[in-house]
Amino acid sequence: MTTGRIRPRPAAAMLRGSLASFLLMAPAVPLARGMPVVGDDEAVLASLDAIERAASIAYTAEAIRDERDLPTGRTKHSSVRGQVWLEQIPVVDAAAAPALRWKIALSTVLEAPAAQFEGAFAYWAYDARTLRMLHPEQRRADVRDPTPANLSILTGFFRSKVLAPGIVDPDRARAAVTAATHVESLGTRQVGGVACRGFRLHYADDPDRALSDDWNEWWIGPDALPRSVSTNFVIAGAHVLESLRLCEVRVDEEIPAFVFAPEIPSTFDVPAQRSPSDEAAAVPVDLESLAVRGPAVGDPAPPIELEDGDGRPHSLAARKGSVTVLDFWGTWCAPCRIALPHLDALAREHADRGLEVWAMSCQERDGGDPRSYAASRGFALTVLPDADEVATRYAVGAFPTTLVVARDGSIAFVASGYSPDGVAQLDRAVEAALDAGP
Repeated sequence: MTTGRIRPRPAAAMLRGSLASFLLMAPAVPLARGMPVVGDDEAVLASLDAIERAASIAYTAEAIRDERDLPTGRTKHSSVRGQVWLEQIPVVDAAAAPALRWKIALSTVLEAPAAQFEGAFAYWAYDARTLRMLHPEQRRADVRDPTPANLSILTGFFRSKVLAPGIVDPDRARAAVTAATHVESLGTRQVGGVACRGFRLHYADDPDRALSDDWNEWWIGPDALPRSVSTNFVIAGAHVLESLRLCEVRVDEEIPAFVFAPEIPSTFDVPAQRSPSDEAAAVPVDLESLAVRGPAVGDPAPPIELEDGDGRPHSLAARKGSVTVLDFWGTWCAPCRIALPHLDALAREHADRGLEVWAMSCQERDGGDPRSYAASRGFALTVLPDADEVATRYAVGAFPTTLVVARDGSIAFVASGYSPDGVAQLDRAVEAALDAGP
C-alpha cells in the first residue's frame, strides 16, 4: 500500500446542493505531538477507547483485500476507496437506543470485480432515522427504514470495509483484542505522514474454521487513533490479507447535518418502500426494478427455477406455504464457508417444520465443486449450483447474501456478509417466519 494521500473520485459532479461542495473540503487537522505512553497489551484497547470518546470522526480511507488460493496460486484483489464521516448519536433513553451508535456517511469507489452489480461510485448515509443509498451511475436512490435487515446492508457489504474498527460493534472489537495470545511491538513508522506505533496481535489456530496464521496489525497515531489496521489469516486453503488505511483523520469537527441526510436529485429513481405487512401477491412483481435495486424486506421474492446436481427441479413458487432460506455463496468465499455450518444446523433444527435452506453457489472457479464440498462435510443443505443468473436477478452484490422467504412468498429478512450478530438476526427471522403459521 502506498503512503501518499488517497483521493477518491469526488462526488461533487454527481450530487447536488450543499453536499457537493462539502465533499470537496477535507482539511487535515494537525495532530498532537508525542506518542501515547501505553503498554503493548493496552495500546489497541486504548485506540478503541479513543474512537468511542470522539464526538465525530472524518477521514479518507482505502481498504484492500488480497486472497491467494494456496493449492493453485491464483490470486484475487479487490479494493474500495472513500471518504467517511461518523458522528456519535446521543443516547437519551437506553430503552430507545438507536440501532447503531453512529451516524454514518460513506462516499466510496469500488474497484472491479466488486462493482459489477451496482457500479463503482455510491454515497450511503444513515442519520439514525433513515438509510439512504445513492447510485449516481444508475440515477437511482434507495431510501429505507433502519431495520436490522436494512442496516446489515450498510454494515455488512464490502463498502463498509472503510469503517474504522469498533464503529459497528465495539464490544466484539474489544473481545477480539483481548482474545490475542500475545502482542508483538513493531516499533514506529510513518503512516500517511503520521508517526505511528505498531502492534501485532497473534491468535491461536482455530481448527473448527480451518483457520491458521491469524494475526491483526495496528499502527496507532499520537492521538491514539488507528492509521492502519491489517488482518492476516489462512482459511480452508486460502491466504487472505485485508488492510484498512486511514488518512487525513479529523476528530470532533462539526459535520453538517446534510452529510448524513443527503438531498436526492429529482432525476433519480426512488422505488417506494414497502411495508412487511403488505400482501406480496397483491402487487405484481417488477423483476426489472428488483434486479436494479435488489429485493427488500416486504417485497415478493423473485421466482427461482433451478435444478440440483442430480437433475431434480426446485421451484420457489412450489414452496409457497413454507419457509425457505436462500443463501448465495461460493466455495471460493471464506465468510461463506464459515457461515455454512450454522445454516446446516438451522436446516436440521427446523426440518420438521418444513424449513429448507437452499445453498445457491455462484461464480465458481475452475475446480470449484459446491456439491462435493457440502457432501464432504455432511451438510443437509439443498445445494443448487450455477445460480449466477438468479444472483443477478436478486442484485446480490456481496457474498454471502442470505434471505428468508416467508410462507406468503415475501422476503422477511435479507443480510449481506457474515457476523455473529447477523447469525442471531437470521435465527430470529426464521423463528418469526415459522411462527407466523400458514
